[in-house]
Amino acid sequence: MRNRIVKVLTARNNADNKDLKYGLQLFAEGEGEDGKDPEDKDPEIDPEDKNDDPEEKKYTDEEVNALIERKFAEWQKKHEKQQAKLDEAERLKNMSDQERKDHEMEELRKQVSALQKKETMSKMSSTARSMLSAKGITVGDDLVGMLISEDADATKSAVDSFITAFQDAVTKAVKDALKGETPRKGGASKLTKEQIMKVKDRTERQKLIQENMSLFK
Repeated sequence: MRNRIVKVLTARNNADNKDLKYGLQLFAEGEGEDGKDPEDKDPEIDPEDKNDDPEEKKYTDEEVNALIERKFAEWQKKHEKQQAKLDEAERLKNMSDQERKDHEMEELRKQVSALQKKETMSKMSSTARSMLSAKGITVGDDLVGMLISEDADATKSAVDSFITAFQDAVTKAVKDALKGETPRKGGASKLTKEQIMKVKDRTERQKLIQENMSLFK
């Protein structure tokens, strides 16, 4: 992997765009079937390929860096997954029969719990959408996901609060429009929709959503 990255970086510094494209192609080819780098041999280059092509794509430094980072991230993720499997296999190998059975039961319980949670969240999502639709409100999946939880009462409360805040924001906007006034900006929040959605604390996130309903219309 390291050899391939070095080749790309070397190609990038070469003023000849043909060499740069060749370096990118080397990196984009990926790893061999056995997970190792292909043999470091220079492929034969077609003599016709030496001709200048005015329509040939020229890669910027940003594009090259983005490609390197993406490919390295893919390799690292694959490597970590393979290593996790090897570690798990080694751990199971050293377990007694009873420990192995207990481990398998625990893994089964985790899988069942994950499936139950997924099913519950799916139902909560449908319920939340029905409540919003009944009030003529349509929002994206990301916002619905922020309102729901595995607890039915908490989900209903969050959706009701959102509906109230949404309707209040719409009413205010209509009144301001009829008055011909521009909404005041002095006390407006500087947070963006994306920043609000990234708030981890559910209570704080819902509060920010209600305070900035104009971002979710």
